[in-house]
Amino acid sequence: PRITDAFPNFRFGLFLCLYVAVLHTAISLPIRRIKHLLQITYHIDVSASEIHNMIQKTGEEFGPQYKSMQKEIKKMKAIYADETSWHINGKMHWLWISISENRMYYHIHKSRGKRVPDKILKGFAGVLLSDFYNAYSQGKISQKCLVHLLGDVFKWKTVKYYNSKELQKFALRLKNIVLDAIYIKEKSKQNKIKYEKKTQRLISKDREDGEVKKMCKRLHKHLNSLFTFLEYNVDFSNNRAERGLRSCVVARKISYGSRSKKAALCFATLKTITETCKLNAKDFFEYGKDYLSEKITSESQTVSIKHTLR
Repeated sequence: PRITDAFPNFRFGLFLCLYVAVLHTAISLPIRRIKHLLQITYHIDVSASEIHNMIQKTGEEFGPQYKSMQKEIKKMKAIYADETSWHINGKMHWLWISISENRMYYHIHKSRGKRVPDKILKGFAGVLLSDFYNAYSQGKISQKCLVHLLGDVFKWKTVKYYNSKELQKFALRLKNIVLDAIYIKEKSKQNKIKYEKKTQRLISKDREDGEVKKMCKRLHKHLNSLFTFLEYNVDFSNNRAERGLRSCVVARKISYGSRSKKAALCFATLKTITETCKLNAKDFFEYGKDYLSEKITSESQTVSIKHTLR
């Protein structure tokens, strides 16, 4: 059968639709700039509404792949998770990200609550890497970001670091324990237990300073999630997830988010597909054209069969 190279009733081919989708989603170009770029570079006259339709249609066609990606990422051994704000029609929403070694999944929801990652990662049994936000508790095993922990320790220096000797000693001791664990050469379960015991001894002492008490409570709560990286082959931070959100933050500053839920879903879908292709060193245009061509051809054949049966 002949493989189609264009969406039905579209005057432009799949490659241009994919190109426009990448410019808007991956490179964060607004529609008016894409319109101008196509005019001056390829002498293509296309309206803003046509560009919008190309992006929307491309995102919709990748819908099944997007749903499949959520199922696949839950099978991974480790997931790095984070979230950032995202606006839909001026109202605050949240963009959630889940990254594994070869999968990247974005999801936009109005809630920042625990039920969102609960739904995304339902059934996940690997190691979950995240910051200390309470919404992340889905993995049977977890690793809290030690970079965030050290950042909080260093923040004390600007607040009251020199006004409390107890705080000063505690901060330095905690920093040394964490850095020793990060730079240790031999990673093993025994060393994980060793550094947990060191931390336990540090936080089990009676404290008077309010900041120290607060940190001791936090460390006690997450003690089993501080040195997981010494036992499993994972990072000691969720920096991968933060890097995955940087381009989204740029897009948010340029576009101020999405105008509708439909547009937000399209952004999350295309971002998921393009970034996953990048993780796997796949050419998005080649992959996208093959996938969309086969999908459109299959759908047109199904429609043809139905008409024949009538």
